[in-house]
Amino acid sequence: MSFLARRFHEALERSDMIQAFVGRQPIFDRDLEVIGAELLYRDSAANSARIEDAVAASRSTIVTAFTEIGIDALVGGGVAYVNFPEDLLLSPDAEALPPSKVVVEILEHVPATPEVLAAVQRLKDAGYTIALDDYIYEESRAALIPLADIIKIEVGDKDAMRSTLKALSPYDVTLLAEKVEDQADMRLCMELGFDLFQGYFLCRPEVVTGEKLPANRMSTLRLLSKLSDPTVDFGTLVELVCADVALSYRLLRYLNSAHFSLRQPLTDVRQALGLLGYNKLRAWVALVALSSVEDKPAELIRIGVVRARMCELLADDIGIDGPTAFTVGLFSILDALFDREMTELVGPLPLDEVLKAALVDRAGPLGQLITHAEQYEAGRWNSLMESQFSTDTLVEAYLNANRWAVESLAALSC
Repeated sequence: MSFLARRFHEALERSDMIQAFVGRQPIFDRDLEVIGAELLYRDSAANSARIEDAVAASRSTIVTAFTEIGIDALVGGGVAYVNFPEDLLLSPDAEALPPSKVVVEILEHVPATPEVLAAVQRLKDAGYTIALDDYIYEESRAALIPLADIIKIEVGDKDAMRSTLKALSPYDVTLLAEKVEDQADMRLCMELGFDLFQGYFLCRPEVVTGEKLPANRMSTLRLLSKLSDPTVDFGTLVELVCADVALSYRLLRYLNSAHFSLRQPLTDVRQALGLLGYNKLRAWVALVALSSVEDKPAELIRIGVVRARMCELLADDIGIDGPTAFTVGLFSILDALFDREMTELVGPLPLDEVLKAALVDRAGPLGQLITHAEQYEAGRWNSLMESQFSTDTLVEAYLNANRWAVESLAALSC
């Protein structure tokens, strides 16, 4: 687990707050259209903050923006400029953020050491946009310029600005003027050829507030996000499970239950997970993760497990991937589990659009499977008369799913 991931968990475990804060200052292009925003550390609704630890402040801002408020709520279709001090730049945490939504803003005191240059190159190769913050030309930091896509220059002394721009003229970079305070500053920056603009003249920072999920639900949602990533490989899932002692224990207990009828008890988590295979592992870990939510009634989890298994059984009859149907059925209770709108919850998850449509709108064959399961559990028999499945098929699937849920949840209980 990375340091940032640990800090995510520790911060959430420590905090009794229900409010989360982040500052947001828009960035404009030459047509005065907003193209993104710089995210700023805030620890209250006051539009200011005293920063004693730049790394901790940046990490806190990232946690709030990406896991509590939601990056789309902050920048919409634009990008987020995130401050990176040296320690954070050199850590593996940067690459946990989506390259399409993040501009890595290297702070002005970060030196151009070989380690820093290598880290910046890795981020650039991974698809991140690189910005240099509060840039003043210095020979000692010149090696950072060829790696930069955007260079931010503070509006101030005209001669100093022209000198910096002259030094940057050989490089293909986008120029961003910051601290544009008035009409005269804006006119000057336009004349000097700046492409992007930020400052009080255009828009002051605003504080955006959101609610934090309870710690165990936040942790579960992050795990589900990883599980739902179609690019995650089997080895990563295994490492994810092995890094969580409680999760490893519960899965081992589950796999040793009578449900699997193993000849010999399993004591090695990696071996046990290898028996499941990729698709089943994703489904089982999702099941265990959801069943670990402590402040919701057990009946809600049981309903989700029944839906998941029923969807999986029905999927086999119509040529739909079983593990995918299982996941969609299980995720159909996310809104009730997390007390949020389904659209808000599945938005950040790297799910296929077909799966998202099934969960949000009950659209398509997968959405129809969820609907059938919901109709059966609610006893809406008239609605089921129009189903493509026979009555016998639906009855058998529901009864089998219910038995399976009872056995599975009993095996998972500690």
